[in-house]
Amino acid sequence: MESIFEKDAEMNVKERVYGKYGNNLTFKKELLDVVEELEGQLLFFMHIDRWDLPLKNRWLDYFEYEFKPDKKFYIIFEEEEFSTHTVLDLDKVVNFFKERGVDKDKLIWVTSSNNFNEVLKRFNKYIKIKSIPLHWGDSRYMKEETSNKNPKSIVYDKNTVINYDVKSFGFNSSFYNLRYNPNVKFLSEIETVKTPSKLFCCPMGVKKISRVNLLQKLYDRKFIKDLDKIDDDDLGWVSLNSEKRIFKGDIFLYSKDSIDVGGFFEGKGKPYNFNSYMAEMEQSWYSMKHIIKDSFIYLSVESEMDDYKIWENNSEGNLFHWLEKNWSFYVEKIMIPILFKKPFFNLGPLNGLEILKSTYGFKTFDSIIDESYDKEVDLDKRMDMVLDELERLSKIDLVELTENLKPILDYNYNLLLDMNKNKKKYLEQYFTENINDLYS
Repeated sequence: MESIFEKDAEMNVKERVYGKYGNNLTFKKELLDVVEELEGQLLFFMHIDRWDLPLKNRWLDYFEYEFKPDKKFYIIFEEEEFSTHTVLDLDKVVNFFKERGVDKDKLIWVTSSNNFNEVLKRFNKYIKIKSIPLHWGDSRYMKEETSNKNPKSIVYDKNTVINYDVKSFGFNSSFYNLRYNPNVKFLSEIETVKTPSKLFCCPMGVKKISRVNLLQKLYDRKFIKDLDKIDDDDLGWVSLNSEKRIFKGDIFLYSKDSIDVGGFFEGKGKPYNFNSYMAEMEQSWYSMKHIIKDSFIYLSVESEMDDYKIWENNSEGNLFHWLEKNWSFYVEKIMIPILFKKPFFNLGPLNGLEILKSTYGFKTFDSIIDESYDKEVDLDKRMDMVLDELERLSKIDLVELTENLKPILDYNYNLLLDMNKNKKKYLEQYFTENINDLYS
């Protein structure tokens, strides 16, 4: 028979383990306080460290330990951009609460997706026609020896999401997760002082089909001189992580090597590397500061910009990539031009500029820039519309353009800093409004 001391020891272990959930968020305390004051409970769901674990270790044991009865609502808060488990485990989560007398109407999924319920419906429709390969967890992060062994497939009769109509709203954690705000030294070192020499910059990160296509368009339209290397006569600083088209200071996301970015970050924690990239996203921005500051305009390329084309062959992989294509979301990338005070184009989620304005309160540049591209479903045409506008801007006085846009640039910059300085104020407003909307 288990003694009281053994039970206490087990409880203490669980408290230490589960108490760390959400620690990747600089606003964890404020978030939990806001939800508690609204008489709800928030449970953290599926940090990347748990993606490859069995169900009980992914979230079930944690939910059982933390669950508090008789709350007005329960928030399932996605800690990462998204994971395949957000979809595959959804019905299991609903059943978990049902077994404890909690109706589905009291559950709220808070994810990075601005179209979560639409994605669930698309998923059900898609797997009715064809299966999707599944590498358990996320094949990018799994051990090499297991990632490609016996991949399962998502099929209609077994994997349809029954509770596709759960309550949900989107939330971008990155906007509230700055770690060096309001550090005057950091902010002063990323400020543009000299007149830029390049029209734009576009650090794209890892190779994806949509990014390769954009690179080709930039070449065809003579914004860059070469597909495989940086040229001094390029009109913009453009990188696509490969062996050659990468400028000094650009960081290859999946490199196992640590990179000491130096400067402000000298001696501050671990060097930037594969395991800490989200915790230290500002290090990557700081590493690239010279090219961002040397550009008038920022062409932001999000994690995925090819959403709404779900009927094509999913040539980039498995369920994770299918979700990435259909998930309307922002990550940290759009924060770069805001923090560096650069006017920007956004190749990301459809209607992404509208999301920035109506959901988070930022302003965009439609007084000077034709932003109709933001509503264009066809990605190929959307890219052309952006490049048409970029070409038009190349023929005007960019110093004057920047000066005319200064009130908007300053407004966005100050709003982002204030969101991180007064986290609870903004979180309380955001969560209260969204929860009220769900139950109105």
